[in-house]
Amino acid sequence: MNIVVGHLYYDLMNLYGDNGNIKVLKYNLEEQGINVTIKKLSLDDKIDFNKLDMIYMGSGTEENRKIVLNDILKYKNNINKFYKDNKFLLVTGNSLSLFGNYIIDKDGNKKDA
Repeated sequence: MNIVVGHLYYDLMNLYGDNGNIKVLKYNLEEQGINVTIKKLSLDDKIDFNKLDMIYMGSGTEENRKIVLNDILKYKNNINKFYKDNKFLLVTGNSLSLFGNYIIDKDGNKKDA
C-alpha cells in the first residue's frame, strides 16, 4: 500500500515542531508496512488534491495563518471535494480554523474562509 501525504504550508505552519509530527506519522505508517511519500507544499505550488491521500497542516503564527488563508482560499472547492471523497485531513492547533466558515482575528475582524 502507498500513501501520499500533502504537508500543506510546511514552512509557514510549523509553530510547534510540526515537521517532527510529520516524521513520526511517516515512521509509524512505514512500521505498518505502508509506503509513504510526503509532498511538502506551500505558496506558489500548484496543489493537485487528486494525487493526495491525506492532508496534514500544523499550527502557525497569526501572521502566517493570514498568509495561508489568502492562498488556501483558491483551493476551497478542492478541499471540500477531498473531504467528501472520504480522504483524511489531520490539522493541528489553529490551522483547524482555516477549514471553517470564517476566522476572527485578534482585533475582532471577521474574514470568510
